[in-house]
Amino acid sequence: MSPAPPPLAEAGHLPAGGDSHAAAPAAPQDAEAPILAALTVPQCQLQYGQQLCLVGGAAELGRWDLQAAPRLVWSEGHTWTAQLALAPGAYACKLVVLHADGGSWWEEGPDRELRVPHLAGLCVPTAGPALAATLTFGDTSPAGSHLRVTAVVDPARLKVRAREVLQG
Repeated sequence: MSPAPPPLAEAGHLPAGGDSHAAAPAAPQDAEAPILAALTVPQCQLQYGQQLCLVGGAAELGRWDLQAAPRLVWSEGHTWTAQLALAPGAYACKLVVLHADGGSWWEEGPDRELRVPHLAGLCVPTAGPALAATLTFGDTSPAGSHLRVTAVVDPARLKVRAREVLQG
């Protein structure tokens, strides 16, 4: 079970360091199509009426605006999930608990960095998410964000891509 959240923050609470993230760069614009990512936050017990969201600098993550940030969905075992379409690149983000009264509590520590790999042309098309990310609430270290490719990578396509990269 996760520890109880610290005292409630006001709706205008800023992440650690006090900066507003207003100048934080958005995720890189890439010609590659977005990749469906399944996000999971396990064992994150919140009080009734609270919600969990993932907010960040990119438009897909609300541009640091809690009202625009995607909400995760609660399920048994206090697991929160969401599916997001993210273009390849690095995403600065944080998990935030939203309170029914409009307050919020940002996880402490540096911003998380989710790195979505370039998978175009490498994977066999599937109906489900190509990536799975497991985020531990309150652990913004690299160990607190585990990202793995769940799509089936075609070895022949991978070999061709590796040859292209090596040839420059």
